[in-house]
Amino acid sequence: MKLYHTSPELITNINSSYDNEFQGALFFSSTPYFMSGASKIVYEIEIAEDQILEVCDLEYNQEIIDEIKDRFNVLFDIEIDDDDAYDYLLEDLSVWNTISDSDNCADFDWFIQGIQAKAAKKENYVAVEAEDEQGTVFIINMINKESLLKDVTSKFLGA
Repeated sequence: MKLYHTSPELITNINSSYDNEFQGALFFSSTPYFMSGASKIVYEIEIAEDQILEVCDLEYNQEIIDEIKDRFNVLFDIEIDDDDAYDYLLEDLSVWNTISDSDNCADFDWFIQGIQAKAAKKENYVAVEAEDEQGTVFIINMINKESLLKDVTSKFLGA
């Protein structure tokens, strides 16, 4: 399956840090998506469909659950239990529906998407399939996988 990621700049190094909400994840779609002309580079990656896990099928992993609980506490100063953390991971709970102070909701939402890719990687999948405001999205933890990105800009933008 060919998937596409568009970027406003050349991608040379993908790393992970607590300050990076996506934790080294990139978002792909089945066709290139261009946001307001800011996307100047189109990347393609090819993966087998059996290497894609649906978000609802992510397994319970205590390390991932603990990361979610910690991030929730840091952002909202509220402790949640393991079950709620797992529900956030599977998107059975949305922070937008549970927290009235939305200042940090976007950060937590982005964090969840990044940790979904990390969880799929721990389960030996390349990508996790989820839904966002644009529709179906394939989230891939790309740390140390930059070489898999093929620049196909000229195919779509004629550059």
